[in-house]
Amino acid sequence: MLSRARAGTIKCMDRPVDQPESPFEILRRLENVARMGTIEEVRTTKPARCRVRCGEILTGWLPWVAGRAAGQNGAIWWPPVKGEQVLMLAPGGDLTNAMVMPGAFSDKNPQASENPDIFRMDLGGGAYFEHDAANGVLRMEAMASIHIMCMGSSITITENSITMAAGGGTLVLNGDGITVTPDVLAQGISLVNHVHPGVKQGGDRTEKPE
Repeated sequence: MLSRARAGTIKCMDRPVDQPESPFEILRRLENVARMGTIEEVRTTKPARCRVRCGEILTGWLPWVAGRAAGQNGAIWWPPVKGEQVLMLAPGGDLTNAMVMPGAFSDKNPQASENPDIFRMDLGGGAYFEHDAANGVLRMEAMASIHIMCMGSSITITENSITMAAGGGTLVLNGDGITVTPDVLAQGISLVNHVHPGVKQGGDRTEKPE
């Protein structure tokens, strides 16, 4: 409604009155604050995002909670996968600003154990990491290889061999035996360069190696 203006003044609108929000809109927003859904698509290029299906609703590209996201100071990169059940949290009930929280067990992706003493991480492709707190047993299985590095030293485990490398030396254990380069020392005596004093002809034995 236009207010009456005095001579020489500009007409202006009265201050608008706030309209009450529809109760249906309030209910819709409340329902959207927390919703269960399943991962429909995952985009791993930066910035990483996923889309979630919740009934007939398919969200836009949303970020997921990574656990840690501090770059080199502490970060976890473990994208959710299609079919994984998740929880969406949407401040104010606006799904366009929702955050995705993996994951909840489902009939399609059930829990890996019923033992409360087991901590287990299934890594895909049959690989897993497991700790049995009751028996003090730590297990780790990989389908191709395990590679452990510390500065310039390393241990590589494959199906048929174990290779250890440190300080320029290498030890390989496989079906043919043990191969060590460049040398083996036993109580300070070199396998490659040791000598046997007291060598004589005939059936005499040599002295201890030096």
